[in-house]
Parts: sequence; C-alpha cells; structure tokens
Amino acid sequence: MIIIIVEPMSSGVALVEAARQMGETVFIFVQDEQQISAVCRHLASAVVVVDTNDVQAIVCAARRIEENAQSADDKIRAILPGFEYVVDVVARSAVQLGLPHLSVQAAALTRNKFASRERLKAKGLDVPRYALISDLAELERVASEVGFPAVIKPVDGCGSLLVRRVDSLAQLRSVLVDPINTGFLDMGKQIGSQLLLEEFLVGREFSIEGYIDQDQPHVVAVTEKQLGPEPFFVEMGHVVPALLQSNEQQVLVTYIEEVARAIGLDLGVFHAEARITERGPILIEIAARLGGDCIYRLVELTHGLSLPKTMIRSYCAMLEPALIDPLYQRRGVAGIRFLSFDGSGRFGAASGLDQVRAMDGCEDVDLYFQAGDDIPELTDFRGRIGHILFWADDRSLLDARLIQAESNIELLQAKKSIKCEL
Repeated sequence: MIIIIVEPMSSGVALVEAARQMGETVFIFVQDEQQISAVCRHLASAVVVVDTNDVQAIVCAARRIEENAQSADDKIRAILPGFEYVVDVVARSAVQLGLPHLSVQAAALTRNKFASRERLKAKGLDVPRYALISDLAELERVASEVGFPAVIKPVDGCGSLLVRRVDSLAQLRSVLVDPINTGFLDMGKQIGSQLLLEEFLVGREFSIEGYIDQDQPHVVAVTEKQLGPEPFFVEMGHVVPALLQSNEQQVLVTYIEEVARAIGLDLGVFHAEARITERGPILIEIAARLGGDCIYRLVELTHGLSLPKTMIRSYCAMLEPALIDPLYQRRGVAGIRFLSFDGSGRFGAASGLDQVRAMDGCEDVDLYFQAGDDIPELTDFRGRIGHILFWADDRSLLDARLIQAESNIELLQAKKSIKCEL
C-alpha cells in the first residue's frame, strides 16, 4: 500500500523513516525538490513536485499515482502532513480522495492562532488576552486591550518566526513599521500577513505531545523547554520528562486534553505549547502534527513510544485503543540542546564533535551549516547551528553530560574563535 507524505521537513522526515520501517511504499509531495533531505530522497519510492498549497493539484497528483499503479494492491492508504504549513491542505485533500482525515475545521483552527483563541474562549478555557492587528490605525486600541508586556506573532507561523516580546506602544509601532518583521514568503505561503498581539505569559514553558484514539486525546509526554534570551523566543533545548510536581502535571495534562477536544482533533497526533502561570496552564499554541526539534526522539527514548509510527497508524485506521498511560512508563530522561553563536557571523569549523559522540549517553550530534555559510542572528530557529542529544538514567546525570558536551565543543567563526552557547 502507498502512503503520501506532503512536505516532510523537520520531524516530518521521521514519518518517511517510520513508514518504510512499517513496510509501506512512500511517495513524497513537495513544491521544491531542492529542500528534500538526502534521507527522504533515499527512502521514498518517488518524489512528486506539485504545488502543495493547492488542494486540486495534490488530489490530481495522487490520482495519477493510482492510475499508474502496477497492481490493484497499489492503492493509497493515507496522506499525511509532513510540516505545519500543509496540515489544513492535507485534510481537505484527503476528503476529496476519500481517505482518513483530520477534521477540516480542526485543521483550520490549528493553523490560525486567532481562530483557535476564539474557539477556546467560547468553550470557557483560559487563553491569553489577545487581539488581531488588522489596521495600524487601531493599534492604540488593540494595545490597550492586551496591555504590556505583550507578544507579537503571525497567526499562522511556526518555529518562532517573527515572534517577539514588545514592552510599549512605541516599541510595537517600531516593530510593525519594519517590513522584515511583518511578513515573508515561506514554502509558497505568505507568513505574517496577519499578526496577533497577545498577553505575555509569566511562567515556565512546556510542550505536550499526544495522539488521538477513538476521537479522544491522550497525552504521552510533557517536555520542559529551554528558551533563548528575550525579546525573542528561540527554543534552545528540550528535556523529557519535564521536572514537574505530579499535581502540576495532572492539571497541565487535563487542560491540554480539554483544549484538544475543544479544537475538535479527531485523528493523528498533536503538539501543544503552554505556560504554567498563576492562573494555571494557558495555551500558547496547538498543532496537529509531530513536534519539531527531535522531540519525538526524546519521547521514544524515555517512554518507548514512536510518535511517527503512532501518527501513521492513526491515519491508516490501525491504532488500537490505549492500554497504558506512557506518562508513567518512564525509562530515564533525554534532552537536546542547540548550538549557537553570539550574534551572526560566518561559520568556520567545529572541533570536539567526535569526542562528544564517544561520550556515554550520546544519541546524536549534528551541525546544520558548512564552512563558509552565513549564520543568521538568533531570532528564530534559523540561527541555530546544530544540536547535541543525550540520554541518561536521571536528570542530574543528563545535565552533567550536556554540560560536559558543551565544554568539549568549540565553534569557529570565520577569523574568530568562540565557545558555543547552549
């Protein structure tokens, strides 16, 4: 049987790997073949170039695959989103193809943070104070509704793109008059054409991973997030499981499962982000996809559950009812840290990587740039240079290993040598 994965980027690459491990034939749909990783190119039976923002283009390409099939068994079993931007497009395409699909309404809500806020507020769930910035002439009114400090973000972005803290009306105006902060074209989509201003939430931040079984959400892991310096919110590390008191975790899990029900998630997996504030847990966002930043690997190392395979089984109607709660089937602790420069610069080289790879508990070391590449400023995920990923029996040992790995790595800028910052 055939599984189509649309735009497998970030954790979407793991979907391709998981599908092949499960014995499925994989077709990849992309609009830019140059952005496909070597892993996906090697594992996929075919890479189909198509406008992945166009439902009809996706549907026609999928039907051509079945028309050209060698046998009656070569039928499309499922079509899955491999990246945030295509969640809603894939849901609408699956409807026309007669395949299992996430609720079209739920998919649209996860892709629009303003719409999801509106839905959750109507359902009586706590959300940040928020307002849509639709007219600069009404900026003073919008700011008065939300208050400062506040966070400005695209309604449809991801990866901390264009997200930043603002502390005054003057600062907000300054951000909005700079075109670089108010939109750009990414994967054929105009990101940031609509902006949301919302309350800055004070509290520890977590991500919550789960899946849908028989229309019911199940949280399987809570991830502790480590953010870079404000005014930006770059994710610089994750640890699974998070250090939380059992009552705090239960309140957070219950809240997120209520959020998932209110949004109407009825298939696949979900990745939510929230802060625990004085008012309790409050949602930052919820997505109907795998979490990025290798979080699925941290979950598998510590809870023994493959979220990529779980997502595929759900879309293929193969998911059996949950028999255990993975939250309490822990096997140690795992963490990822991201490497960065202080500011922007040109990447020169790195030393100490082999030494880190030889350390106990090291699961992965990776660099995203080559010598001579320009490194953007650390305002979103694009400014991260690489990562280290470790496992340990307990949190103190994990922290010690990450610190040791940090001390062993030196990143070299062109004409300048500096220690990496985690």
